[in-house]
Amino acid sequence: MQIIMYLTKVFYKVGDIPIFNPLYIHAYIIHQWLLNFRSQPLSVNQKSAIIFPPHQDDETLGCGGLIALKREMGIPIKVIFLTDGQKSHTAIPWVQPLENLIQVRKQEATTALHILGVEVSDIHFFDLIDGTLNHLSNEQYQNTIKHLVELIQTFNPGEIYVPHRKDNHPDHECTYKFVKAAVEQSQIELEIL
Repeated sequence: MQIIMYLTKVFYKVGDIPIFNPLYIHAYIIHQWLLNFRSQPLSVNQKSAIIFPPHQDDETLGCGGLIALKREMGIPIKVIFLTDGQKSHTAIPWVQPLENLIQVRKQEATTALHILGVEVSDIHFFDLIDGTLNHLSNEQYQNTIKHLVELIQTFNPGEIYVPHRKDNHPDHECTYKFVKAAVEQSQIELEIL
């Protein structure tokens, strides 16, 4: 607390220069502390993996570094998108109608994954309607789980990556639930991360 008070006094003496703003200084100190004292090197195992992003871009934002490292090491990766991504940019006129947006999102995801080292044959799109995973009929739910089980059993990964079960987005939370149910039904022992 004394450091903050001291920095505040310094701020008032040096004027309104953003770099001397106590909030910037405080953020910088925390950043340096986390970076230099709390961070640990990323260790990547040799296990093959399936990444289950609910939407296109979730794979890169959530696991981009991991995907790139594993692919660089020659480790097999599959990426299975659950939704079609149609609700992401509905206000942008050039991506209307929705079919255009869906195609743009798929192409962007495929391009991003190619940059990370994933082959097109290792990318799958379930094309469930974006924003509806928590409203699937029982039949749609059962078909989705069945298809997920088939993919898991076919690829037989060492680990699976999904959004956190309390990710505060219905599609993300449902993705976790669907994949967890599919893993249990697949009867394959693997790690869900």
